[in-house]
Amino acid sequence: MSDEWMLDIELRELRRAIELILRHIEATNGPRLAIAAEEFWSVTAPAIYDVSTTPELTIGQLSESWENLRDERDGNDDDTISYAAVWLGDLLKAIGHHAAP
Repeated sequence: MSDEWMLDIELRELRRAIELILRHIEATNGPRLAIAAEEFWSVTAPAIYDVSTTPELTIGQLSESWENLRDERDGNDDDTISYAAVWLGDLLKAIGHHAAP
């Protein structure tokens, strides 16, 4: 794949997709979701996007990702608001793996 290739994401469409997914998960699982996992394998950027090399694995924690997101929601950490998408991704991946279909 060329280094010049870029995925173009329309944020309005992404928001609609996320809302649809969360509505479905809430309808099938209820308003709360218990995830029976805490630690997960993580690969940091930019290594996560370089599939030509074997990355170094690190360990992430779902509770830490959730706590970081809650701090963002409460306005406690404005300097990391864009990086919050990474923490959200950690949680969405776990929800996708553990929620009832």
